[in-house]
Amino acid sequence: MLLSFFYYQSWRQLFLVCFSGGLAWGLAKILKILIHTLRPFEVFPQVQSLFIETGYAFPSGHTLVASAIAFALYFINKKVGYIFMFFALLIGVARIAGGVHFPIDILGGFTLGALVAYLVAYFIKNR
Repeated sequence: MLLSFFYYQSWRQLFLVCFSGGLAWGLAKILKILIHTLRPFEVFPQVQSLFIETGYAFPSGHTLVASAIAFALYFINKKVGYIFMFFALLIGVARIAGGVHFPIDILGGFTLGALVAYLVAYFIKNR
């Protein structure tokens, strides 16, 4: 009986992390279509992009997905979550330094990722 409880919990945790990341990716795609924000290298000709990017900028999909996974992991294990949050922020800073996002794109992606993970965790817990 106890073993089946842990087995069930591990599947719920895996679902939380994977579904949060997948939902965040889908949300990023939808929001980019709805909110037409140009990238820094398109607005300012003096900005050199380090990455080849097409499409709109807000929210940062990379940061949104990394943040959703980080917060989902935080709900499972706080120490691991903090480490992954640091890397999610590092991804965001790299995207700004690479000239493909404004800071607001990163902030929006990080915040939306946290919200997605929270909502998925809430629905899993109350199911």
